[in-house]
Amino acid sequence: MPQAYAILAPPARFGLGRGRPPAMPDWEALKRRNDVAHHRVFGAPGPPWPPGATEDEIARAEEAVGMRFDPQVRSLLAFAAGTPDLWAMIRFFSPADYLGSELWKAVHRNVVDVFAEELVYLCGFRPSQVVVVGCSTLGPDLLFMPRPPSVRSSYVFWFDAEQQGVFPSAEAAVRAFTEKLEESPPYYL
Repeated sequence: MPQAYAILAPPARFGLGRGRPPAMPDWEALKRRNDVAHHRVFGAPGPPWPPGATEDEIARAEEAVGMRFDPQVRSLLAFAAGTPDLWAMIRFFSPADYLGSELWKAVHRNVVDVFAEELVYLCGFRPSQVVVVGCSTLGPDLLFMPRPPSVRSSYVFWFDAEQQGVFPSAEAAVRAFTEKLEESPPYYL
């Protein structure tokens, strides 16, 4: 498994809170591989189907690229197409081969019960060097990912069924996340 996806692996594999964090990824090699994968499948920012596509058109586009996308991933791709920084992050960390349903399932299966601080430690980055991603199906989650050099500043993307947007700071995201927790505690606590 590529190092950039280490946080998507089962937590037990890494012994959270123990040992040394993984070595820094080879950013350039990762970017070259991801660029190839994204050019092959997407060609341009956004999902491989036109805006307002019908379910049949989406199904044909998915068949053409050999992938199936969860509804949340579909929405995320469409939103990211109009958000250059967010798309840069998706492009950098998610080769097309990892951007389908299995990636979303892996996030929820393996990360939902892991503390954000441990994820930062696991990645070997300071908080100022990470991007915080919020996603929710059954409850709000936080996922910290390393900030690639191509993204100028740390920012936060929150995504769930009710709202989506980019927060100006980690503090703003944590505040929103805390409010969300008070409204509906996540199923995994």
